[in-house]
Amino acid sequence: MINKPVIKELFISILLFLLQPGFTQIKSDIQEPRGSTHDIKVKKDLIEVGVAPEYVPPAAREKQILYKTSHITAPLYMPTELDLYIPANKHFAVKFDHQSKSLDLIYPELENPFSSNIQAAIDKAPDWMENDLVLIFSQLSSQYQEKWAKAILDAEDPYIDEIAFSIAHLSPKYLMSTFAYTELIDLNAKLKDAIREGKKIKVTIEVQNLSEVFYGYGHKKLYLTNKHDLVFRKSNYICNRTVLINCTKSSNELSRKLLNALKYESRKIKISFEYTNG
Repeated sequence: MINKPVIKELFISILLFLLQPGFTQIKSDIQEPRGSTHDIKVKKDLIEVGVAPEYVPPAAREKQILYKTSHITAPLYMPTELDLYIPANKHFAVKFDHQSKSLDLIYPELENPFSSNIQAAIDKAPDWMENDLVLIFSQLSSQYQEKWAKAILDAEDPYIDEIAFSIAHLSPKYLMSTFAYTELIDLNAKLKDAIREGKKIKVTIEVQNLSEVFYGYGHKKLYLTNKHDLVFRKSNYICNRTVLINCTKSSNELSRKLLNALKYESRKIKISFEYTNG
């Protein structure tokens, strides 16, 4: 057992030994590998091929000003919407003229210009419908182009817009089918106009040998934009699903036989609308 005076004397001796100049000199001569906490094993079969040049980092680049203030001195105007027909594999460009503060529109001409009748039909429709009509006519064969152009040319106010809109937004497949009649488009436009004028409309629902009749009224705010639902209301509530308001019958007032017949998906349903011009 070592007593405390001996331990104290031994500690002082070790401290004095570490502080000797010779020891510090030996310590400073030892070079340790930087960035490594373990011995690096170097393969002995490596072949020296040359000396890599010293890496010199590039000088820091100065910040470049991508846009000069003169490029954005033009006053800010209201946003402009562009509606153009661009054929497949073609391009559209907008060029800004800084001097005149104006935009130049660069877009391709149609490769196959329409006939005079088709162009006259497009010109007869509202300007905002031009691109939709150009698109639909460009997808029709020449035979059907002439057929539907004639439907627009034969239309009279106030049905021109509705007929042109219907043609522009029907599928090319339908317009070139045997089910597409110009008379249907004409009647559809006239019926919508009658509904928006608030006229009294007679509605007949037929399924198999059963039928039911009721009456309803149109309204100027009935836009008839829903593509999936037709709602006939006894109230005067209006939404995009509403077809007629203030109808004489609701669904629970229809005959039970007719309602049961409507439950079968395979059965065809015929809904007829009638109105008088008076």
